[in-house]
Amino acid sequence: MNVDELKITLDKEGVNPLYYSLDGSTKRAWMGAWILENRKDVWLVYFSERGMKFELTKFSIEDEACQYILKRLLQSPTTRIFMPKKRGFRAWFNKYRPF
Repeated sequence: MNVDELKITLDKEGVNPLYYSLDGSTKRAWMGAWILENRKDVWLVYFSERGMKFELTKFSIEDEACQYILKRLLQSPTTRIFMPKKRGFRAWFNKYRPF
């Protein structure tokens, strides 16, 4: 699995994009997010909140890093998006977005 395939899987599983970053950005991590970061030959996966890094795990293979962050995101029931069927995600997001 690569990052593009991971993004597709996360979307299919209904994981809220506010709870992860696949490009190493910690901009939305003020409330807590899982971060996948590529640094040269190392893939880092960690939970970031308010500038702090927790549970830092290093991988040398992209597939292993993607599988790990997928597992962490799917284990948590709080990362899922609740989408009303009639109005869809956009209407829900505009009403309940946290910012």
